[in-house]
Amino acid sequence: MSNVIKLQRTVRGVQIDHRIHGLRRMDLSGNAMVGEGLRQLGHDYIPLVDEYQRGVEAGKAEATKELQLSYDGQLAEERKRVGMLMANIRNQIMLVQTRWEQSVMQFSLAIARLVIKQEVAASNEVVRGQVREALRHLVGVEKVKLRVHPEDENIIRHCRADVSSASDSLKEMVIEADDKIDRGGCIVESDSGNVDARLSTQLDRIESLLFEQRGAETQS
Repeated sequence: MSNVIKLQRTVRGVQIDHRIHGLRRMDLSGNAMVGEGLRQLGHDYIPLVDEYQRGVEAGKAEATKELQLSYDGQLAEERKRVGMLMANIRNQIMLVQTRWEQSVMQFSLAIARLVIKQEVAASNEVVRGQVREALRHLVGVEKVKLRVHPEDENIIRHCRADVSSASDSLKEMVIEADDKIDRGGCIVESDSGNVDARLSTQLDRIESLLFEQRGAETQS
């Protein structure tokens, strides 16, 4: 009987040593296998199993935290890169739009110049109206020199009385041909100042105002 008990104890001891030796060779990444193997050893190993499980959970939590921080950092960098890309796209769109609007305005002004040129060639009323408008700007002036295009000189001479009536104080008007003056326009010179009523000058002012206004709108 005693031999049987000793044999059983010996067998159990061999089995336990065999199990522990086998666990040392296990891959620790197999959490379920290790935990199950330790539980099979008996109640004396329960604290070791619990400690092991706590270590596994702590490792998971730390790894999750590090992965989250890495992900948040990469996400922030990606958002920054996308934001810079979108800002660059908006700037390029605004630049293209500005250039397109400038081209449209320049094209429109070029058409206006052609239309005015054709209108001046077809009608004498253009230069007549320009001279009258220029004389209205000179208040209290009695004598002026009127410079017009050579082809407009005879037109103004034939309607001298009409254009002179635009000024209440004008008594003398000298008409002079100047090929530097574009057709339809004029320059009025007086002691109190000059009036540039050339059509090209007026169109240049319109163009300048349009581009200045567009530039102010773009900056705002």
